[in-house]
Amino acid sequence: MLGFNMFFAGFALFLNGVSYFVPFNRKMLGYVNLFAAAFMSVNTLAGLYFAPEEMSGNYANAAAGCAFALNFLILGVHHIKEMTDFSLFGWFALLMSIVSATFLVQACIAVPSDWDWLFIYLWSMWAVLWGQAFIASGLKIKAVDKLSPYIILANAVFSLIVPALLILFGVLL
Repeated sequence: MLGFNMFFAGFALFLNGVSYFVPFNRKMLGYVNLFAAAFMSVNTLAGLYFAPEEMSGNYANAAAGCAFALNFLILGVHHIKEMTDFSLFGWFALLMSIVSATFLVQACIAVPSDWDWLFIYLWSMWAVLWGQAFIASGLKIKAVDKLSPYIILANAVFSLIVPALLILFGVLL
Protein backbone atom coordinates (compact mmCIF):
# COMPACT_ATOMS: atom_id res chain seq x y z
CA MET A 1 0.00 0.00 0.00
CA LEU A 2 2.94 2.32 0.62
CA GLY A 3 3.76 2.45 -3.09
CA PHE A 4 0.19 3.38 -4.02
CA ASN A 5 0.00 6.12 -1.40
CA MET A 6 3.37 7.56 -2.41
CA PHE A 7 2.41 7.46 -6.09
CA PHE A 8 -0.72 9.58 -5.66
CA ALA A 9 0.89 11.86 -3.08
CA GLY A 10 3.72 12.43 -5.54
CA PHE A 11 1.41 13.49 -8.34
CA ALA A 12 -0.57 15.84 -6.09
CA LEU A 13 2.63 17.33 -4.69
CA PHE A 14 4.06 17.69 -8.21
CA LEU A 15 1.01 19.66 -9.35
CA ASN A 16 1.23 21.83 -6.23
CA GLY A 17 4.84 22.65 -7.15
CA VAL A 18 4.07 23.30 -10.80
CA SER A 19 1.26 25.66 -9.74
CA TYR A 20 3.93 28.17 -8.68
CA PHE A 21 4.98 28.45 -12.34
CA VAL A 22 1.79 27.66 -14.27
CA PRO A 23 -1.48 29.32 -13.26
CA PHE A 24 -3.89 26.43 -12.58
CA ASN A 25 -7.50 26.73 -11.62
CA ARG A 26 -7.10 26.62 -7.82
CA LYS A 27 -10.32 24.71 -7.33
CA MET A 28 -9.17 21.95 -9.68
CA LEU A 29 -5.85 21.80 -7.84
CA GLY A 30 -7.86 21.54 -4.63
CA TYR A 31 -9.79 18.56 -5.98
CA VAL A 32 -6.52 16.83 -6.90
CA ASN A 33 -5.35 17.31 -3.32
CA LEU A 34 -8.68 16.05 -1.95
CA PHE A 35 -8.47 12.96 -4.18
CA ALA A 36 -4.99 12.21 -2.86
CA ALA A 37 -6.21 12.73 0.71
CA ALA A 38 -9.23 10.47 0.26
CA PHE A 39 -7.28 7.77 -1.54
CA MET A 40 -4.51 7.76 1.06
CA SER A 41 -6.97 7.74 3.98
CA VAL A 42 -9.01 4.84 2.66
CA ASN A 43 -5.94 2.91 1.52
CA THR A 44 -4.12 3.38 4.82
CA LEU A 45 -7.09 2.46 6.99
CA ALA A 46 -8.05 -0.51 4.80
CA GLY A 47 -4.45 -1.71 4.83
CA LEU A 48 -4.40 -1.51 8.60
CA TYR A 49 -7.77 -3.23 8.96
CA PHE A 50 -7.08 -6.05 6.51
CA ALA A 51 -3.44 -6.58 7.47
CA PRO A 52 -2.49 -9.96 8.86
CA GLU A 53 -2.57 -10.13 12.65
CA GLU A 54 1.20 -9.81 12.99
CA MET A 55 1.20 -6.62 10.89
CA SER A 56 -1.89 -4.95 12.33
CA GLY A 57 0.12 -3.55 15.24
CA ASN A 58 1.99 -1.26 12.85
CA TYR A 59 0.07 1.79 13.98
CA ALA A 60 2.97 4.19 13.49
CA ASN A 61 2.94 3.69 9.71
CA ALA A 62 -0.85 4.02 9.61
CA ALA A 63 -0.64 7.23 11.63
CA ALA A 64 1.99 8.58 9.23
CA GLY A 65 -0.20 7.66 6.24
CA CYS A 66 -3.18 9.46 7.74
CA ALA A 67 -1.02 12.49 8.55
CA PHE A 68 0.04 12.65 4.89
CA ALA A 69 -3.64 12.45 3.95
CA LEU A 70 -4.45 15.31 6.33
CA ASN A 71 -1.72 17.34 4.64
CA PHE A 72 -3.49 17.03 1.29
CA LEU A 73 -6.91 17.60 2.87
CA ILE A 74 -5.74 20.92 4.31
CA LEU A 75 -4.21 21.95 0.98
CA GLY A 76 -7.32 20.85 -0.91
CA VAL A 77 -9.65 22.92 1.24
CA HIS A 78 -7.31 25.93 1.02
CA HIS A 79 -7.36 25.75 -2.78
CA ILE A 80 -11.08 25.04 -3.19
CA LYS A 81 -11.99 27.91 -0.85
CA GLU A 82 -9.39 30.03 -2.70
CA MET A 83 -7.83 31.04 0.61
CA THR A 84 -4.67 33.10 0.38
CA ASP A 85 -3.50 32.70 3.97
CA PHE A 86 -1.73 29.34 4.33
CA SER A 87 -0.69 29.86 7.96
CA LEU A 88 -2.82 26.93 9.17
CA PHE A 89 -0.95 24.69 6.75
CA GLY A 90 2.34 26.24 7.86
CA TRP A 91 1.74 25.38 11.50
CA PHE A 92 0.57 21.89 10.53
CA ALA A 93 3.86 21.61 8.61
CA LEU A 94 5.77 22.43 11.81
CA LEU A 95 4.15 19.46 13.53
CA MET A 96 4.81 17.26 10.48
CA SER A 97 8.47 18.27 10.34
CA ILE A 98 8.79 17.21 13.99
CA VAL A 99 6.98 13.94 13.26
CA SER A 100 9.24 13.38 10.23
CA ALA A 101 12.32 13.99 12.35
CA THR A 102 11.00 11.49 14.89
CA PHE A 103 10.49 8.85 12.18
CA LEU A 104 13.96 9.70 10.85
CA VAL A 105 15.53 9.06 14.25
CA GLN A 106 13.58 5.81 14.54
CA ALA A 107 14.83 4.71 11.10
CA CYS A 108 18.40 5.55 12.12
CA ILE A 109 18.28 3.50 15.32
CA ALA A 110 16.07 0.66 14.06
CA VAL A 111 17.38 -2.86 13.72
CA PRO A 112 19.51 -2.55 10.59
CA SER A 113 18.02 -3.88 7.39
CA ASP A 114 18.69 -3.43 3.71
CA TRP A 115 15.96 -0.79 3.41
CA ASP A 116 16.76 1.47 6.38
CA TRP A 117 18.71 3.80 4.09
CA LEU A 118 15.56 4.31 2.01
CA PHE A 119 13.47 5.41 4.99
CA ILE A 120 16.31 7.57 6.32
CA TYR A 121 16.43 9.31 2.93
CA LEU A 122 12.63 9.65 2.63
CA TRP A 123 12.03 10.97 6.14
CA SER A 124 14.94 13.42 5.69
CA MET A 125 13.41 14.77 2.48
CA TRP A 126 9.97 15.10 4.06
CA ALA A 127 11.35 16.79 7.18
CA VAL A 128 13.03 19.38 4.95
CA LEU A 129 9.84 19.84 2.88
CA TRP A 130 7.62 20.43 5.90
CA GLY A 131 10.24 22.50 7.72
CA GLN A 132 10.46 24.77 4.71
CA ALA A 133 6.65 24.95 4.52
CA PHE A 134 6.51 26.04 8.17
CA ILE A 135 9.09 28.77 7.62
CA ALA A 136 7.46 29.99 4.40
CA SER A 137 3.76 29.68 5.34
CA GLY A 138 3.67 29.58 9.14
CA LEU A 139 6.27 32.27 9.77
CA LYS A 140 5.66 33.98 6.40
CA ILE A 141 9.32 34.45 5.54
CA LYS A 142 9.18 35.37 1.86
CA ALA A 143 12.84 34.66 1.10
CA VAL A 144 12.25 30.98 1.94
CA ASP A 145 8.98 30.93 0.00
CA LYS A 146 10.96 31.64 -3.19
CA LEU A 147 12.55 28.19 -2.72
CA SER A 148 9.18 26.49 -2.18
CA PRO A 149 8.44 25.33 -5.73
CA TYR A 150 11.90 23.80 -6.13
CA ILE A 151 11.74 21.95 -2.81
CA ILE A 152 8.20 20.80 -3.55
CA LEU A 153 9.10 19.53 -7.03
CA ALA A 154 12.27 17.80 -5.82
CA ASN A 155 10.30 16.03 -3.10
CA ALA A 156 7.49 15.10 -5.48
CA VAL A 157 9.87 13.42 -7.90
CA PHE A 158 12.70 12.11 -5.72
CA SER A 159 10.93 11.22 -2.49
CA LEU A 160 7.54 10.14 -3.81
CA ILE A 161 7.12 9.35 -7.52
CA VAL A 162 10.45 7.58 -8.21
CA PRO A 163 10.48 5.54 -4.96
CA ALA A 164 6.77 4.71 -5.47
CA LEU A 165 7.45 3.37 -8.94
CA LEU A 166 10.39 1.34 -7.63
CA ILE A 167 8.18 -0.09 -4.89
CA LEU A 168 5.32 -0.82 -7.30
CA PHE A 169 7.68 -2.55 -9.73
CA GLY A 170 9.12 -4.66 -6.91
CA VAL A 171 12.62 -3.17 -7.02
CA LEU A 172 12.35 -1.74 -3.50
CA LEU A 173 10.71 -3.36 -0.50
